Amino acid sequence: MNKAHADRGVLAGGLPFNRIGSGRPVVVLQGLTFENRALSGMEVRFGMTAFRRLAESRSVYVVNRRPGLQRGTTLAQMADEYATMMRTEFEPPVEVIGNSSGGAIAFYLAAEHPELVRRLVIQDCGCRLTEPGRAWGREVIRLAEAGEWRPIAELMMRTVQPDNLLGRAMASLFSPLMARSAPSDPTDMIALLEAEDRHDFTSRLDEVRVPALVACGELDPFCGGELARETAAGMSDGRALVYEGQRHGLRSERYARDLADFMLEAPP
Repeated sequence: MNKAHADRGVLAGGLPFNRIGSGRPVVVLQGLTFENRALSGMEVRFGMTAFRRLAESRSVYVVNRRPGLQRGTTLAQMADEYATMMRTEFEPPVEVIGNSSGGAIAFYLAAEHPELVRRLVIQDCGCRLTEPGRAWGREVIRLAEAGEWRPIAELMMRTVQPDNLLGRAMASLFSPLMARSAPSDPTDMIALLEAEDRHDFTSRLDEVRVPALVACGELDPFCGGELARETAAGMSDGRALVYEGQRHGLRSERYARDLADFMLEAPP
């Protein structure tokens, strides 16, 4: 089977992917993971939820970064690797979704490789990190360097759970299971977090000239409603969708519908 039509595999440049649906391709730049590999097990169900409605008429490729990134690699360099893959595997321009940390990379992809991107969604990410988001990333880097994967898993779970007693209990309950998939080498995670720590695309937003949607939960600790609206306003054709009461990791049926509606609009 041709790798571009499999449900899971490796694309040009060594970029791992998962795929659902059929039709014209949509490329999703994967968010933060313990290591740069394709999703497996329950990760597939959780990671694909927001894209299932879109997959009714599109082939949705969720693409991670290549394994073995060196520390010091920039977001722009990661975008270059996605660009090379897209030129090889698809017939650009294509629709692109930058998911969480992948959203930070997607800004560079759209600005520096504009011929590849037809329509852009920045999901769970703004043009820069909030200060709480930056502090979160630095704490995860510290824990990863020490090999402390269970507290990392709990920190990651708490970003998507409600910030209340039940949410904290859920994060504590499921983090040991999540930590069981921890790698022996933390470099993939650290390389992305260090690059994202330097993320500030504010002054370059007007370089994104395709129709763009910035979708974020009002309570997202890494972005939030105010920053999402600022990000969208800085683009030439940007709009913001902010979901009241939502934190990180949009995956509601409402968001899935809004995402599909935006991606399936007639081109300008």
